[in-house]
Amino acid sequence: MKKKLKQPKIGTVGLRETLQRKAILQYLSYVNKHPTVKEIHSALKKDLPNLSVATVYQNLKILTEYCIIKEINIKNMPSRYDANIENHYHVICQSCGNIKDFNYPVFTEIENVAGHLFNYEVYSHSLEIYGICEKCQNNGIY
Repeated sequence: MKKKLKQPKIGTVGLRETLQRKAILQYLSYVNKHPTVKEIHSALKKDLPNLSVATVYQNLKILTEYCIIKEINIKNMPSRYDANIENHYHVICQSCGNIKDFNYPVFTEIENVAGHLFNYEVYSHSLEIYGICEKCQNNGIY
């Protein structure tokens, strides 16, 4: 498990704090991957047996809209979710969907330059790098 991330508390952004939202956010804050809806549902179903996949979808959508979590859209794959809302980048395996976080300070500099050149207040940018992870390469999966 990874270190718990700091993010806005559900109640502080004007959103009602429900048991399901708290459970989803806690899971995303501690898990060491970027899970799909089905993975989140499967992990939480043990403690919340009445939790439906539709409830997970609905709450992830709301948490994303309130900028409490990020949705990662991957070409031809189910969306993944990330509790790390700070600007960072992803390397994504096109074969298995494995995602790794990475930070690269030069990209922050690019945001600053673009903002200065065009007199923009830049909030973020998006960068995903696609390839084949080492595990898939070793297994001959392309």
